Amino acid sequence: MTSFVFFCSLLHTNAQIQSQPNNNSLNQQGVNLIKLVQDKDAQNVSYIITAQHKSRTSGIHHMYLRQAVNGIEIIGTESSIHNTQDGTIVKKHNNFVKDIGITVKNTSPGISSSQAINSVAQQMGYTISSLQEIERKGTINQEILYNKAGISASNIPVKLAYLHQKGQETTMVWQLSVEEIDSTDWWEFLVHAGTGAIISKLNYTVSCFTDEHNHNSCNDIADTEEKASTLNAIYEIENSSALMVGSYNVIAMPDESPQHGSGGRQVVVNPDNAIASPFGWHDTDGVAGAESNYTVGNNTDAYDDRTSTASGSGSGVNSERAFGDTGLVFNDPFNTDVTAAGTNGSIFAAVTNLFYWANIIHDISYLYGFDEAAGNFQENNYGNGGIGGDSVRSEAQDGSGTCNANFSTPADGSKGRMQMYVCNSRDGDFDNGVIAHEYGHGISTRLTGGASNSGCLSSFSTPEQMGEGWSDFYGLLLTMETGDSRSDARGIGTWLVGEGPNGEGIRPTPYSTDFAVNGTTYSALPSAIVPHGVGYVWATMLWELTWDLIDDQGFDTDFYTGSGGNNIALNLVTEGMKFQPCSPGFVDGRDAILDADNALYGGAYSCIIWEAFARRGLGYSASQGSSSSISDG
Repeated sequence: MTSFVFFCSLLHTNAQIQSQPNNNSLNQQGVNLIKLVQDKDAQNVSYIITAQHKSRTSGIHHMYLRQAVNGIEIIGTESSIHNTQDGTIVKKHNNFVKDIGITVKNTSPGISSSQAINSVAQQMGYTISSLQEIERKGTINQEILYNKAGISASNIPVKLAYLHQKGQETTMVWQLSVEEIDSTDWWEFLVHAGTGAIISKLNYTVSCFTDEHNHNSCNDIADTEEKASTLNAIYEIENSSALMVGSYNVIAMPDESPQHGSGGRQVVVNPDNAIASPFGWHDTDGVAGAESNYTVGNNTDAYDDRTSTASGSGSGVNSERAFGDTGLVFNDPFNTDVTAAGTNGSIFAAVTNLFYWANIIHDISYLYGFDEAAGNFQENNYGNGGIGGDSVRSEAQDGSGTCNANFSTPADGSKGRMQMYVCNSRDGDFDNGVIAHEYGHGISTRLTGGASNSGCLSSFSTPEQMGEGWSDFYGLLLTMETGDSRSDARGIGTWLVGEGPNGEGIRPTPYSTDFAVNGTTYSALPSAIVPHGVGYVWATMLWELTWDLIDDQGFDTDFYTGSGGNNIALNLVTEGMKFQPCSPGFVDGRDAILDADNALYGGAYSCIIWEAFARRGLGYSASQGSSSSISDG
């Protein structure tokens, strides 16, 4: 062990030595990255900073770039620079292409943006009605916002870009997105700007389960009864301010479901965090006082979507939201059997629980660095950077599916969407681990490669990406209870799919550091199912690391500002996602966590990190190969 500790210390020392001092500004560092590729066509080739922010937790400046031709960005050249406040570069990922200018064959579009939308509609079988331009932004990439045109649940943004694919020409494309109105799919299309052909499509929507786990016919266990006198159970968050009012009868944090922890609902009073939600959960204008006494506010809009109309806007919509009256007291009837008569399927209790948990996750992740500047989900960013207008649309008992859940993550400035489903007599809106899992997709998608790029965790182009693993990690960590142990078997989604609290869940095994329960290592990756099996392998490693940190620093019940190993793990994983490249693989993810440790803690936990990953087969000698393959590691 002594030699291993020395080895860890040596690695940390070398990492510090290899840092490159640079006192230039962020923009100047972008220029330096351009110089690294020494493009001979430099007069026409430049770069676009797609996103940048200073981390509230580490102080690191994270900057994300793409190459550009004549001011139009090139998809496929995603790069990043990460530096300290004094300009020292601690990490960089250079994906710029030398002489890329000579691969560009067309510099003006052959079809208009509206023709591109019509071409997509024809190829996808959509029927367009009255396509109209809403806003023309006058940018060099001809960015335009169109109406929904009868084919999308949200307005259709379109802009010019280039697409670079290795070994091929760099092609001008129209980039546009359509949120389908008759399915859960939300597509980003790249359309050939000359022919109108769809070159590629990315689905913003990521679902919780895979086809190999079909729980439509699962057997429900006996319903757990809500404990009597739950209205007397008061749980109040510290650091609340006078601006924060409201009480919510919910399955309160950290209980995973009605069958975990306290075993029933609690009335949670003033749970808003004063830093993350300074004007409360029901604010949108940044002035003291709630704008709504329904389940809508700055961070999320939660509503009943049993008819699958995504109707959280328009006339009469408050009938679909839970109502808290003038005192913001949310206390609707609840039954663990979603089909029970007389409770309206507990729909408003479900909406309230979904609203509460979406806000809880927003507030906690905010304190760990997923804030406005980093691209989080808020209507009003209160002048703290990023792009507003993108709270999460949280749809309870969504009618578009069963026994599942999903999250859709467009770029910063466009609303995220979370859809929770019912499974037989169970309501996923009360499976808090699943809610945290889904919201975790929004966090990992916005933080990997920068908030303006939703394509860095595409399972189609990057099967080794670990999005499902980060989501399972958030679901597990945010539902940890006092008395948990590392050898416990933690199943994912047990409430939703009708299993007991000790059920195996929807992954190949429950999560545990006990190899007799979960013996998964990196060697299992080639046979893993993409994406959930890949994520399961990654989350197994993160869970190993979490418990090693807890063994070292203890467990802290304060999820917000505690100092326990669980808090350290959440900090490392969240900050680590900012350091990793677009389209990461397992080694990229491991190294990014080590980078986060250096930035946050001066490398204090490097040995624990190395030991945890090595125990699961991702030690110093592990080779990732290409993240576009799971079989070459």
